[in-house]
Amino acid sequence: MYARTLLTRSTASKRFISTITNTHMSLTRRVVIQQYKDTPRFVKKTIHGGLNVQSPAASASVGAGNTSGAGSAPTEASKRAPTLGFGASDNTTITNPVKNDAGELLSIKISQRAAQKLNAINEADKKTDQVLRIAVESGGCHGYQYILGLKDESTIDNSEDSIFERDGARFVVDATSLEILRDSTIDYTTELIGSQFKVVNSPYATSSCGCGSSFDFDPTAIPK
Repeated sequence: MYARTLLTRSTASKRFISTITNTHMSLTRRVVIQQYKDTPRFVKKTIHGGLNVQSPAASASVGAGNTSGAGSAPTEASKRAPTLGFGASDNTTITNPVKNDAGELLSIKISQRAAQKLNAINEADKKTDQVLRIAVESGGCHGYQYILGLKDESTIDNSEDSIFERDGARFVVDATSLEILRDSTIDYTTELIGSQFKVVNSPYATSSCGCGSSFDFDPTAIPK
């Protein structure tokens, strides 16, 4: 009986110690996770944009009486000029091109597959005023996510959006997203998980999820 009592007390003590230990570990994990969330990796929901977007009225004056030297920094108005047919690579033209503070054109590439697919969708829907909008928003498992969706052309804001056109298909990107998406490619991919428009070959993305919809990037690597 005495030995059984000692065994019972010993078992109860072990359970008590185990409960205390598990509670302590749980609290410790919560503290560590909270501290991790408080690091700069999670405090980055404001996307830095070094672009100065001009209103259509201000942009319309570009080229009228501009006597600045060739080596001078671009004026505020020249960073967004409502130029039609602005040349880009892979047979893509840009409406409302954007330049950064260094005067470099911010551009994306449109694959032939993406252009053909968007044209096929518009033909099937019997729509000629439909565009594909590409944007970057905070969220997802890696901090940022690509948002791609079909929109009516009436949603285009000429003071904010650049339109990339290839073979009649139009792709719209707002100025802030374009700074992060620059030099990447919009493609149409067919995979086991399904077919979709997708951002690929992004030079400034440092990591991404398996499906490629969420990503992280190094803002210091993006030329300003």
